[in-house]
Amino acid sequence: MNTQIIRLGRILPALVVLAVVGAVCFSYYKRSLSFHDPAEREQRLLPENVTAITEGFSFLQSDQGQARFEIKAKLNLGYKDKKNLLESVTVKVFGKDGSRHDTITSDHCEYDEEKEEIVFSGNVVVKLSHGGGAPEQAKVEPTPNDTLTTIQMEKIIYLKSSGKAQTDDLVRFARGNMRGTSRGLTYDSNQESVHLHSDVQIFVQPADPQKAPLQLRCDTLDYLKASAKIDMRSKVSLREGSRSLDANRLIAWLRETDSSVSRVDALGRVRSVSRDPSLL
Repeated sequence: MNTQIIRLGRILPALVVLAVVGAVCFSYYKRSLSFHDPAEREQRLLPENVTAITEGFSFLQSDQGQARFEIKAKLNLGYKDKKNLLESVTVKVFGKDGSRHDTITSDHCEYDEEKEEIVFSGNVVVKLSHGGGAPEQAKVEPTPNDTLTTIQMEKIIYLKSSGKAQTDDLVRFARGNMRGTSRGLTYDSNQESVHLHSDVQIFVQPADPQKAPLQLRCDTLDYLKASAKIDMRSKVSLREGSRSLDANRLIAWLRETDSSVSRVDALGRVRSVSRDPSLL
């Protein structure tokens, strides 16, 4: 019995040493896997049609020394077939004289160089600069962000050849004290215009808190950036407190300084109603 205890006393320390050595070796093996070249690990995790991952991507298109189109991204997954999958993307579409530009940003985009097509997806934001005015002023005095026209959506397709971007998804837009939504949008960088396809709703908050907000509804809407003109068509409805107006078409012009409405023309089967006793 004593002999067995003595033998067990000799074996246990050896087993403990072996266990400790094994644990150390296993830990070292796991850490060695994590210290492989990051590029090798990324390469193994890439989809079949992705060739590489590189930091940064930049492309500038110009015409007679004038910038026309610029795209930048923080990350580029080099696709085969002349395609690039980009992340954290910013695209600038320049105006005719190059003094102003509209901006499109998104979390992801697929850039097809052969088709000259860009598919933006994930938190897509289009910011439209103001039209009109002297080009020299635009270079010196940038437009304040709170008076830019900002359009948000989840996905939009842009064709460089036509200068048009289009989506059929829900669109949210804002400019100054104006907010709105629509279903579908076409943005034309050459004509400097935006066409809202259907189900347009707009809310304008007045500067005077005592006044009621202005509510606009229509089937379709066109916004011409150069003239700050809004053209609403089909089943146009305007509501402001106790007053209302319905028409086939309504045209409004915005002031560039504060995005307020400077003039409104109603056309075709105009019907105006007021329940304000002071106007009777």
